[in-house]
Amino acid sequence: MAAGSVMQSEALLLDTYPNARYAHSLRLINTSYTGDAVSVRRSSDNADTAIGFDGGVLDLSALSAWCGSNDGFVARWYDQSGNDRHLDQTTAARQPKIYDGSSAAVISDPSNNKPAMRVEKADAGTSEHKYWTLPSGSRRNGDRMFTAVVNKATTSTHLFILDTYMTTDTTELIRMYGGNGWVLSSTGIISVDEAFLVTVDFRGTDSTLRVNATEVVSGNSGTTFTNVAEIGARNGGNEGSKDGYFQEVIDWDS
Repeated sequence: MAAGSVMQSEALLLDTYPNARYAHSLRLINTSYTGDAVSVRRSSDNADTAIGFDGGVLDLSALSAWCGSNDGFVARWYDQSGNDRHLDQTTAARQPKIYDGSSAAVISDPSNNKPAMRVEKADAGTSEHKYWTLPSGSRRNGDRMFTAVVNKATTSTHLFILDTYMTTDTTELIRMYGGNGWVLSSTGIISVDEAFLVTVDFRGTDSTLRVNATEVVSGNSGTTFTNVAEIGARNGGNEGSKDGYFQEVIDWDS
């Protein structure tokens, strides 16, 4: 089926809530979007190809046919907002995994069995963590709403969802910390070991972070978002998530 094709008449997420600054998902979320979902590199020859949607969800048949008995990694996560702010990872060792060749199966979140990309800690002595850097034009100060569908694989691991940590900037906008803590200037505690929706309403000193619509923490989110921002890691990829799954990230102008 053609990229972006959808056999449904109901409105999708970005139809109901438009004006996204960037929108990346493994499901179709915009009826006007006709592009692909991800570009996948297979381990056998390092070739990559675009994988689209089938019936509004990731085309699993096309992904399986492309990878076969080889692992598959996401080189690009396409932006469905129409702003062409794609998430690219050109370093092969830092690309999140989406297909496991040994089991010939698409990576899925174990709690909902839906396709997901896995971010894992790099091997000891290396800095090849799995993550994306937001492209130019994505990062900005000001009021906005950020959402992500993620899963922290175990309660004891870190999951950097959106982070701006640099050597000259220690503001951590959204960080899932070991022991189930969030950092948003102040700390709240959650205990969720399944796929969940995190929503951050950036309003300066009145910012709030919610998990599945329940407020977890509120406070000052800081005003340093124009610095380098990463999804899945921090500090230029030198500090990465230990284990987790990503299915969707969206940022709206308020």
